[in-house]
Amino acid sequence: MTPQRKTITLAILALFLPHGVQAQDGRLEINAAISTAGSYMLTDWDANDPTYTYKWSDGVLNDLTEESYNSKVYPSPSVEIAYRISDSGLKRHLSLVGMAGLHVADYEYRKIVDTYSDNQRAMKTDILFGVRFYVVETTHLTLYSQAMVGMDFRNGSDYWTVTNSTHSDARNQFVYQITFAGFRVKIGRRSSHFGVMTELGYGSEYALSDLLILMPGMRAGISYRF
Repeated sequence: MTPQRKTITLAILALFLPHGVQAQDGRLEINAAISTAGSYMLTDWDANDPTYTYKWSDGVLNDLTEESYNSKVYPSPSVEIAYRISDSGLKRHLSLVGMAGLHVADYEYRKIVDTYSDNQRAMKTDILFGVRFYVVETTHLTLYSQAMVGMDFRNGSDYWTVTNSTHSDARNQFVYQITFAGFRVKIGRRSSHFGVMTELGYGSEYALSDLLILMPGMRAGISYRF
């Protein structure tokens, strides 16, 4: 196992193990979901128009690279865990929350002059931690907002640095996610632990446009409350 994979594995274990033994009475919630791609998708110019890099030597064009060609960004699977701080008082409206998300994009790097092309798969895992605030809670419906920050762990694909100058060559980047509105609806009888959930927000984990609230990204999946 590479050092990068070890780091990701340890981070995921740290995300899911705390409070697991003591969790009871619905204070611990875990959900697994799939979402629209994160804000990195908005810097992929292939969605609009390919960009080019020209290299000249002694007045002669010796290399022409089509930087963002034939890229495809996939929906992102993720797992999220929330632990309610208290069952009473003001703290009952707060939970510590963490998320692990996987992001994948296919990308073709083309050099027009020598007809060279290279198909690559860009991958990154994001680990985030933050706070959730419960706005409304009834027997079957929960409405909340939350904010998280963390780091990403990328593979060596050129995609992360070629698609837009906002991406640096560093492997690890600061990431964040703001959930404007999250909804959880219980499935089945009153004693059921299962539910379906949807989150609307903007950030590294899910986003649709820079218009933020007007066009937020969406995440949806299945929830289980202990």
